[in-house]
Amino acid sequence: MEIKIEIPVLKILAIACSGLLGYVTGMIIYR
Repeated sequence: MEIKIEIPVLKILAIACSGLLGYVTGMIIYR
């Protein structure tokens, strides 16, 4: 059960981290 729950959580965290990095990079480039 723990493994099945961890997999989607890791995917969500990875997407969230990628989105935050992309957002920060976009703000820096925009400035």
